[in-house]
Amino acid sequence: MADIKHDGSAGQARYTGQCLCGSVRYDSGPPIMMGRCYCVDCRRVTGSGYAPVIAVLEADLTITGEIRLIEIRSAQGLKTWRGFCPQCGSPMVGHLQKNPGVTALYAGTLDDPELFRPGINLWLERAPSWVEIDRSVPGFDRQPDDAAPVYDTVRDAVDPTLPTTVAKLMAG
Repeated sequence: MADIKHDGSAGQARYTGQCLCGSVRYDSGPPIMMGRCYCVDCRRVTGSGYAPVIAVLEADLTITGEIRLIEIRSAQGLKTWRGFCPQCGSPMVGHLQKNPGVTALYAGTLDDPELFRPGINLWLERAPSWVEIDRSVPGFDRQPDDAAPVYDTVRDAVDPTLPTTVAKLMAG
């Protein structure tokens, strides 16, 4: 198991990871959401049936190395940015226009993949029939317009001691 760094505040774990070649690394504080997204964009960026994502506050995230960002329009017509390692092509980050201050990390890039504890399923209406869906966690057919309840639902399931999303975003 990989070493987990602590930031000294309430002993919360640091989430670290890297791309396939090691050119890009990240270090983040605790997530505000961990889940599986079945939207078309996430499936295409990962080449899989869903994307295992970890949403973190940008203020708590440090990235070293170069990220190549591309801008696309999501299925909802909103600007979305995806970030890849320009050396090996590993998908590293995602940003949604409607969630400023939040960055999505792909759980497959974690140094310790056991830190990923999905607490929600998004875009279930787009899930391929061949994907087995964990129905023990809350799910949404689409992504709700207001993301804060999604983050808070997951926070309560994953770690109820974390501050509420709305409070963290307002303080940040």
